[in-house]
Amino acid sequence: MQSDLGRQDSYHATLDLSDPKTFVGGVPHETFRWLREHDPVHWQPEKGVSGMPPGPGYWALTRHADVAFVSKNPEIFSSEIGTSVMVELPEKDLANMQKQMIHMDPPRHTALRKLMNPHFKPGAVRGT
Repeated sequence: MQSDLGRQDSYHATLDLSDPKTFVGGVPHETFRWLREHDPVHWQPEKGVSGMPPGPGYWALTRHADVAFVSKNPEIFSSEIGTSVMVELPEKDLANMQKQMIHMDPPRHTALRKLMNPHFKPGAVRGT
């Protein structure tokens, strides 16, 4: 049992979801399986990659139920407050970033999504 714990700790210590090299060989299914079983709400420090400075880190959710809960509770988990921003931006740039749908919370996100949804249905996408 002790060796399993040691192996888990060593695996956990080398895990880096923010490093593009993690995905060079495709989706690291074993990594995500391990996370779901041992660390489903994983704190990921952000090391500097590709000339970018280190970020503040983020929580990586690996279980569907956790992702669904977060997605359905924007009053607790906001998309507008600093998500997907790897470096600190000047206030003007941050305001522009927050105008992107991925960085919006309901009701703004919901209203824009209703406008965009018809353009992403299979028939519409096939026609492009």
